[in-house]
Amino acid sequence: MGAAVKTRDDDLRELEMMHLIEVEGLTQAAAAERLGLKRNAVVGLYWRINTQTDKHDVSPYLNGSMPERWWEVPPAS
Repeated sequence: MGAAVKTRDDDLRELEMMHLIEVEGLTQAAAAERLGLKRNAVVGLYWRINTQTDKHDVSPYLNGSMPERWWEVPPAS
């Protein structure tokens, strides 16, 4: 059985979760409640995202260089 295919909605939910926790300062439990998810789902997803980014983000100099909610900005024409 193959892995589930992630959708754009999955990506947006993950970005929103990271924003709520990292920028707005919500706890993982509060972020889960706001997104309608189980707390353990948010805990696991948050851990997996941070594990992957820690592996590939070797330069601390560009961290935080994206504007807040960059994924909501429409692409330039």
